[in-house]
Amino acid sequence: MESKLFIALLVAALLAFSAAKDDDSNGSDSGSESMGSWGDSFEEKEEDCDRLVDGSDDNNGDCDLTDGLEEVKDKCDKCDEDDKIKITNWIASLKIEISVKVTVEERLILASASIMKFQMENPTVYELIQFKNVSSWGMLSYFTKVVEVRQTTKVESLVTLDDEDNCPLFDALMNCTGDSYEQQSAVNALINETLLEICGDMTLSVTKKNVKIFEALSKFFSINTEWQSSFFQFKIQGFGTFQQFYQITKSFYQKTQVDVILEGEVEECGFMVSFKNQLQLIKADMTISASVKSTLSLFYDR
Repeated sequence: MESKLFIALLVAALLAFSAAKDDDSNGSDSGSESMGSWGDSFEEKEEDCDRLVDGSDDNNGDCDLTDGLEEVKDKCDKCDEDDKIKITNWIASLKIEISVKVTVEERLILASASIMKFQMENPTVYELIQFKNVSSWGMLSYFTKVVEVRQTTKVESLVTLDDEDNCPLFDALMNCTGDSYEQQSAVNALINETLLEICGDMTLSVTKKNVKIFEALSKFFSINTEWQSSFFQFKIQGFGTFQQFYQITKSFYQKTQVDVILEGEVEECGFMVSFKNQLQLIKADMTISASVKSTLSLFYDR
């Protein structure tokens, strides 16, 4: 079971629980901004997402997203000076990336790719800001998820074989290798021995096909760990980065694991066991407020 999947489920469920508590308290607005933002419908979040990068092409990258990230940096109490320098440098590079004259959707994809790259290169810093509210829109971690859902509709075309048993995914993988004979050989083996059969299997649903692709890519990168970073930054024309494609296939896989982590008796299922263990650590952490501990305990009991 992947710890990140558990954390995502826990946060989503906890925020839903917090929103329900607010409703029970005669519509009180006592919840935090970020918690309230999760109460909005996904459709509203997706529709409002465009405004975050609106105007970035005419304002040297300045927009609601970058302004919001500046506020996140300034309000991050747990970020030290080195962390804030990393965030500042990232915002500067993000502005350059989204100052281009492309559609709003393409700028959203560029911004999402930048966030995912920052997360991969600075995981500790990202953990400090991922649940911070950006420009009253919602949590930073939710931004990449909204963009991911938009991109999901394009994934099927990337893995559909043509008359020559080729597809955009195979082209992208080969382009990632550059002039490296070792990488070319490994990718050729991955395509011909595994991916070709998966992509050509017409009996597989979109979900099952993407799950199998994720499992194949995950195994490939577990063997060739040192290649992952460079492969992830390669761009797939008309789609985004290879990292974004990989994340979407991973999400398909994670969805199939939800039933697995909820199987069995209530107190014995994987989700509740992990939640209980984490709750015990939280209760022992003197830096976490009593109100947060109380909310988590109430959620666990419910």
